[in-house]
Amino acid sequence: MRSIFKAAGMLVLIGALVVVMGCDGSGDPGTVTVSDLNGTWTVVIAYNSGNTETWIIELSQSGGVLTGISYEAGYRDDSVPVTGTISGSSVTMREDWVDEEYIYTGTVNSDGIMSGTSGYDDGSDPGTWVGTRSNGQK
Repeated sequence: MRSIFKAAGMLVLIGALVVVMGCDGSGDPGTVTVSDLNGTWTVVIAYNSGNTETWIIELSQSGGVLTGISYEAGYRDDSVPVTGTISGSSVTMREDWVDEEYIYTGTVNSDGIMSGTSGYDDGSDPGTWVGTRSNGQK
């Protein structure tokens, strides 16, 4: 009976090691550990209504915290503050408009491309988005 418990304990330990290795990206090619989102990003939003817009997001990262500004391409003087978080490959950013927030949620893939869904905090203007570094950096 004791050997069954030992074997079960070893399986649990091996399973825990597999999970831990996968969390840092070394054991799972689908998981990306992102350490640097600093820079200027070109974000194309495809709204469910059929319209498309291009926005520029200038990000600064400190640990898992993102800050910066966002503006429609060509209109930097009309920028709004952006805050967000990055954890592993998951990213969330919020544009702080006067009475509402526009929220981006998504992931960063192994090529350094961000993508996901977006929309205002009241559910309006939903869509999908793809963000790439504006200057080709990774």
